[in-house]
Amino acid sequence: MPLWGSEGRRAVGGGRWVEGSAKVGVDRRAGPVVANGVGSEGDEVRWAVGGGRLVNGDTPSVPIQNPESKIQNSKSTLRVKRGWRNDELIVMYSGNMGLGHRFGEILEAARRLNIEHRTSNIERRSEEACSSASEIETNLIQNPESKIQNHPSPSFRFVFYGAGKRRREIEAFVREHSGAAVELHDYAPAEELEAHLLSADVHLVSLDAAWTGTMVPSKLQGIFAVGRPVIFVGSGESSIGRWVLESGGGWVVEPEDVNGLLAALEEARDPAVRASKGNAAGEFAKLHFDRQTNAARVAEMFTR
Repeated sequence: MPLWGSEGRRAVGGGRWVEGSAKVGVDRRAGPVVANGVGSEGDEVRWAVGGGRLVNGDTPSVPIQNPESKIQNSKSTLRVKRGWRNDELIVMYSGNMGLGHRFGEILEAARRLNIEHRTSNIERRSEEACSSASEIETNLIQNPESKIQNHPSPSFRFVFYGAGKRRREIEAFVREHSGAAVELHDYAPAEELEAHLLSADVHLVSLDAAWTGTMVPSKLQGIFAVGRPVIFVGSGESSIGRWVLESGGGWVVEPEDVNGLLAALEEARDPAVRASKGNAAGEFAKLHFDRQTNAARVAEMFTR
């Protein structure tokens, strides 16, 4: 969220926000760019000005200090509670679903992956059916739970948490693809937010190119803070795109590039790749999204 000073000439947001704000009369030379920050106490600093006073935004975030110590317990506990299996790769979109976000590419990727998975299951069951009765019987006796199972086992599970004007697109998809591994929920409770973000293997962030320079999704800060990689669907020239590329904390997929999104998801299957990008994301958050550092920069802007 951007900050406007009393003269309407200072801004907080991303670099592209400052560039875009020049179109509506904001002097881009008037002050530094300061990113939204995350504090060690767990609250995200999103600045706004109301009645001449500086106030915090209402979206909490998570600590950026050594989240590794909590990852296994909080992740596994919440995943079990939500019914997610260990062999599923959880792809999460968590936050606002507003007019400036994109979901078409994400939902199309989910549709294709669901078809791919169903096809592979059919082929697998066909091969199993060709096995001799004695082989099947022997396998079931030796390991009754590991062989033929009736429930679907998708490689990916897409989970959406949040609300907004574009939520209806996801609702329609879920209705039309009732068998797909896609879930839609309300916002996660604030007290669960850290474990919630940690429970995903990879996160999704999106921004319509038309909003580049005027909107900076702030969900990236919390995701990076817990050391999770991000697939960003949007322009590589946007602030989010630049941060993801500069940090090495994820992938940038241009709008309309469904194949590019599928390629990123394929790379995200590799736990070593996810760990490497997640670590890079966490380090970037410490350097650029720290509340204390960025709050001091904001204060300095007002004392000039």
